[in-house]
Amino acid sequence: MRFKVLLALLIQCITSSSVHADIDQKLEKFKSLRGPEQVGIVFQERFHGRSLLFWKRSSERWLTAADARLSFEEEILVASGDASINNALVTEVNGNDLERVRYAVFLLCLRARFVPHSDFLIQHVNSLMSLGLGDGRISPFAPDLSKLDQSAGLALRSALESPNRTLRNSAKIYTFAALEDLSSVPTSALVERWRTAARKIPACFKAAPDAYTDTEESLPLLRIALAARGLEAAVAVSSLLKNEGNAEVRNEEIDLVRFVDSSVVRLRGSEDGRRAIQAVKEAALSHPLQYCWMRFNKTEGDRQKFWMELEDQFLRDHLPSWTTLVAEAFDQLHGEHLTAPAPSASDYRICNDVCGMQMRSFVSWLTEADPTFPCWEFLSSETDSDMLHPLFVSKIRRYHEMWLKTNRRNFRVFQGWLAKPRVSTSEREGSYFDSRLSVISQGAPENYSCLSAVIGSVRIARCAGR
Repeated sequence: MRFKVLLALLIQCITSSSVHADIDQKLEKFKSLRGPEQVGIVFQERFHGRSLLFWKRSSERWLTAADARLSFEEEILVASGDASINNALVTEVNGNDLERVRYAVFLLCLRARFVPHSDFLIQHVNSLMSLGLGDGRISPFAPDLSKLDQSAGLALRSALESPNRTLRNSAKIYTFAALEDLSSVPTSALVERWRTAARKIPACFKAAPDAYTDTEESLPLLRIALAARGLEAAVAVSSLLKNEGNAEVRNEEIDLVRFVDSSVVRLRGSEDGRRAIQAVKEAALSHPLQYCWMRFNKTEGDRQKFWMELEDQFLRDHLPSWTTLVAEAFDQLHGEHLTAPAPSASDYRICNDVCGMQMRSFVSWLTEADPTFPCWEFLSSETDSDMLHPLFVSKIRRYHEMWLKTNRRNFRVFQGWLAKPRVSTSEREGSYFDSRLSVISQGAPENYSCLSAVIGSVRIARCAGR
């Protein structure tokens, strides 16, 4: 019996290796083709060439061999600088087959969102791309239509104005124009639309920018549109936590409140925000939470650890992605010297302990000065992909002006507070939490949002292609 099992595993490994080799050969051949030929193959495989042989798991999904090859070929197509690809896609957009037209619009928009590493404003940031895309990223922001030629821009505009409702809605999602429509939806209705979409797609399936379904592509837009409401969104979503019956959706709701705090408005700066934080605390410590069908807070220790991580952001201003990117931007764009070479890679910069202390003090100062600083110019993605936004330089310029205006001696009170030893779990439950939560921004308005910045960013990207 053991021999049979080992033999079966050996056969599986040999088969898998041969499949990988076959995929590699086909991808190399695909790369050597002209742009229009690549487009023809991708469309053929998307609509006619997929098999039922499971072999590869990608983005938490099981894919067939044909699916995997198509995924890589799509990435090659998106990242290619061959302008003839756009012409071939425009021809598809002008065709009569609705599904092919939608797919062509999708690919054109992905090409307008792709940013090669050579265009990264912060060169130290890794490109973190897969086999097909190579050296670059797909931006989480609206497509930059200036990257496309006039005929491609006109093709997208015709799709946006199409009498066919299905095509028109898809085009609005892929171009991010749907954000303008969502801006007029009442917050309560927007919350329900977001929750309905979140129930359909497990959290671990939501991070693929090249997922070709309207449901998956619309979910990030719903999240952005809702988070842009700022405090109003945090209050509306946090009010659902106590009675939420779905453990996975409850975790999504906590994450959205956390996202509002890091990307739109610091919640501890207002009474409503503090109530939202309190609701998150109660849910994190006393209700079950799931991620992709798996319960992750089974024990008291798990629940305390999860809350400690949230508390570090909400109350201790621990925003690691923000502080690292801003420190690198200050160094590269404004000649500061905050970051240091990474011990394992001298060409990669890190924000070490000293840098981290300075930047966390700066975050604390900004939180007191203007709790909406995360969405100055545009709503942050809370990742280093912020550098891909066309207004990133303006955003950093504003931060640096504030950095220069602040006297570092004014940071000492914050540095002293941040340097205090970590308190015990029992202390977190009592006066420590309540005293930190009492920090209020003096004279700050209560209804912060980032809606105008989100809509403005979409319009900038669309106008750039005209």
